[in-house]
Amino acid sequence: MVTCTDPLVFLDFAVNDEKIGRVVISLFKDKCPLAAENFRALCTGEKGIGTKGKPLHYKGSQIHKYIPQLMLIGGDIIDFNGNSGESIYGSDFEDEDLKTMHDTEGFISMVNRGVPNSNNSQFVITLNSCPQLDGNNVICGVVRAGLKVLKDIGESTNICDDKPMDKIVIVDCGELGAGENWGLDDNDGVDKYVTYPEDWNIVNSNKLEYEKILNIIKEIKGFGNAFFVKMNYVKAEKKYKKALRYYEYMNNMEEFVENENNEEIKELKCILLLNLATVKLYQKQYKEAHKLSTDVIMLDPNNYKGFLRRGQAYVGLGEYEKGLEDFQKANEINSLDEHVLKEVEKAKNLIKSYKSSEKDLYKRMFK
Repeated sequence: MVTCTDPLVFLDFAVNDEKIGRVVISLFKDKCPLAAENFRALCTGEKGIGTKGKPLHYKGSQIHKYIPQLMLIGGDIIDFNGNSGESIYGSDFEDEDLKTMHDTEGFISMVNRGVPNSNNSQFVITLNSCPQLDGNNVICGVVRAGLKVLKDIGESTNICDDKPMDKIVIVDCGELGAGENWGLDDNDGVDKYVTYPEDWNIVNSNKLEYEKILNIIKEIKGFGNAFFVKMNYVKAEKKYKKALRYYEYMNNMEEFVENENNEEIKELKCILLLNLATVKLYQKQYKEAHKLSTDVIMLDPNNYKGFLRRGQAYVGLGEYEKGLEDFQKANEINSLDEHVLKEVEKAKNLIKSYKSSEKDLYKRMFK
């Protein structure tokens, strides 16, 4: 369906100001020229201000609806909530090709008001087959790269009744010229690897093989460690998450099954999870740190650092006795780490202080 002359556009997504990744879309200008040109121009913002006094530009607009494993909806450039929108044509524009079926993930389809010829700026991106849209919504493009970005957003975002509780924003967008770099890497001057391994073959001629991906994971982890040493915890977190994405990608390779009992492979995931848990502790995101360290314990019940990190998360959450239990368990596994003993004493003092303050409170209540 995609031709070499179809325009290429991109959408850069962020969740709560944290950039997640880029989605590259090919537009079907021959099958639906009106819808394709509308989407392209809304990506570039070249049409300026619309009749409603707002920029005719997807930049800054939000994803206002996300139905996990089915679709997401955005493109309301007026109210950002699905109540409005405006096309580059000044009003609604007519339907074009309604024969193409929404039979797979990654289609870009125009949203309408439930009546014919009522397309504006709002769009759907399918995450699965969506037969309920067939015959009613115009498909004007397809995702060429970055579909995993959209799926990850759904997995990491708080969603209630199909409404994102976190802000999912198109922080940048535009058109890509012929031969132009698609910008699928992190573009931070350090890391040359694509943000999502699923997009590897789009920008690399060489296949992503097992041994290569193993080395890439270690290299990306090293980038994270470098940022951690500089106390740049946001960038360190991003690298550890990226390394975990590559690990999960490797997890689906045939060679992984042959090597899954390799101690180095098993330990690598634990290290990545522990590093991420440590970053979360420094950011005082104790619930996330608790979950990550619990994941480590599930993978390796004798990993004392898993108990140490979870104990620190418990203390951060004010659950001092549970923290003490985990510190003591860590000490049972490895009694040589002085840091664990310090955490044990710290937890004991916190419990003692808490009980003392609680006792004083009761005294004042019953005077």
